[in-house]
Amino acid sequence: MKKFFLSIIFLIFIVSICFPYSYDEGNRWLHSNMPIKYKINTSNAPAGAIAVIDAAFSTWESAASSWIEFENDGIGNYTFQEDGVNSLSWGYAYGSIAMSARYDEYPIIEKDIVFNNISYNWSTTTPPQTGCMDVANIATHEIGHWLRLIDLYDSSDSDKTMYGYSVVEETKKRSLTSDDINGIRYIYI
Repeated sequence: MKKFFLSIIFLIFIVSICFPYSYDEGNRWLHSNMPIKYKINTSNAPAGAIAVIDAAFSTWESAASSWIEFENDGIGNYTFQEDGVNSLSWGYAYGSIAMSARYDEYPIIEKDIVFNNISYNWSTTTPPQTGCMDVANIATHEIGHWLRLIDLYDSSDSDKTMYGYSVVEETKKRSLTSDDINGIRYIYI
């Protein structure tokens, strides 16, 4: 019995070393869906949001060995709901800083992001305005969810883009760590 528990502990240790990212197995975009088109609802968005969001998509798109492609499909009055359009908007995010949602199982065909402008002020500047959430920081994290990576909550993951917590004026999620890139490479070989 002791050997059994030691084997389990060893296996958990090895798995945590081999997979320093976490993903939603089975769900992903298909190569035939490329480029993934998205629309931005600029109503209630801070000035400069379009350029910052496009840059966040480019951050993931340029992840080495990834065949993911994104395309800004313009401005639209789309919101956080199932409507057949991948959209980014500002509104209520049910107590979160921002939320991503998908409306299908496999393959992914629609994703939305809503940035909580009810509870938070937003900035697109570098550095962010005092007391504001950084659009680039949060957008890059949420786009990781679009690609099926999920939140990490261990304090050792706090510098990773997919770390599940953020604070005002934080910018470290604007760029990907090697673990974020390895996660996306694993899903989209």
